[in-house]
Amino acid sequence: MRRDTQSHVAGCDLCHRTNHQSGKPMGVLHPLPVAKGPWQRIGIDLITDLPVSGSGHDCIVMFVNHLTKRAHRRASKKSIAAPAIVRIFIDDIVRLHGVPQEVVSHRDIRFTADYWREVARILQTKLLMSTAFHPETDGLSENSNQMVVLYLGGFATQDQANWDDYLPLAEYAYNFSVHCSTKLPPFELNLGYDLPLLLELIADL
Repeated sequence: MRRDTQSHVAGCDLCHRTNHQSGKPMGVLHPLPVAKGPWQRIGIDLITDLPVSGSGHDCIVMFVNHLTKRAHRRASKKSIAAPAIVRIFIDDIVRLHGVPQEVVSHRDIRFTADYWREVARILQTKLLMSTAFHPETDGLSENSNQMVVLYLGGFATQDQANWDDYLPLAEYAYNFSVHCSTKLPPFELNLGYDLPLLLELIADL
């Protein structure tokens, strides 16, 4: 069985497109204290330089809850400015989960912009930014990014032109999967109950 499995994986096009080395570790992890409640601390990040989709998207705006690990993602463009990110932040986070106490990010120009800082001041949200010497501070967001790119690479077409069509399903799959640190799916920790796997629903049709 082991030989058959190795032979199958060696010749599997999907496996070769999705299983790859992600590079050397960035350094020793310096984790933040555990968040006191769900959606009290979130991470925000941008996945840029993706293949341009048919809708013109080449970027993903990502938010992740530091306690339950649940994530929200929105297809966008690399040229997105701070006001547009704030609009997504209000729509996807504040509207659904309330105002977070802390937001963790790297020092992208959009997250250091006066517009973003002023919105945080009005909402009384503390901005926690990684430094040049500790970029791994936002490791949760970076790991989440790797997972969604892996999902999209496996299910999008060869030219990756329709990856944004699969983004909602990739988000569902990530939030449904068991997280290594909590031993539970983000959905279950966030909602208090588990959700059915989409494949199970399709199989019942």
